[in-house]
Amino acid sequence: MEYLHQVLPRLYQETRQWCLREWPELLPQLKELRIERRCDCAAEDCLDFDTQCPSQEAPLAHYGVRGEGLNFMIAVDAADAVRGFRFSDDYPDRYIQRQLRSHGWRRQLPERVSRWHD
Repeated sequence: MEYLHQVLPRLYQETRQWCLREWPELLPQLKELRIERRCDCAAEDCLDFDTQCPSQEAPLAHYGVRGEGLNFMIAVDAADAVRGFRFSDDYPDRYIQRQLRSHGWRRQLPERVSRWHD
């Protein structure tokens, strides 16, 4: 597992700037965030990832971040631990997709079930 700031330094900087303005209490954990897993939904262009495996008992709140080149959401649990990042789109240069792939974070898409069963 790699640190967010190593894999996605641009996203890290935008998140850091947002934390400085909006939620400075999150800053101490930001440098230590590791990408744990990619989303396993069936959407081929999904960029979401978890920084800690979410617990079924801990509900998550999602906070919108308006960055310079991207709007995204940070998933935070009740103990104010950052649990993941959710995206509706990538940067125009497809930075997130390129960086995740170049660091070995390829998506493991679920097997598609054919509608024509034997």
